[in-house]
Amino acid sequence: MIKPMILSMILADNYYRDTHSGKGVIAGTFNSIRASKFPTRLNFAVFIALTDVATSGTVTLEIRNEQTPRKIELPPWNIQAPQDRQAIIEIGGNLRAIPFESPGTYEVAVLWNAMEISSRRLTLTPLSQEKK
Repeated sequence: MIKPMILSMILADNYYRDTHSGKGVIAGTFNSIRASKFPTRLNFAVFIALTDVATSGTVTLEIRNEQTPRKIELPPWNIQAPQDRQAIIEIGGNLRAIPFESPGTYEVAVLWNAMEISSRRLTLTPLSQEKK
């Protein structure tokens, strides 16, 4: 099976697509989040650019805690294959009230038709823990 290639995956405070220009707008990018208490629920956005989409399929995000087997699977995006496989497809959305049980390192994985094709780390720390 040919799998799409992820060109970028960005975590941010907010994402929207401007209806006038068609441009995606990404605000407040980050790799880590500080929370005032745990467990917590967080709002954030994800932007993904992919190419080499040979067939239509679904993109699903899965958030995993590296310290436990717990994972959160988010609703899928349905992707239609473009006529030109080299076309770049941009998808993004705002995720609301995503539960995180504890501080630590999490992995945000991108699945194409249930097959992992990319991932990135997200670190959660308590607000009181200052970086040195």
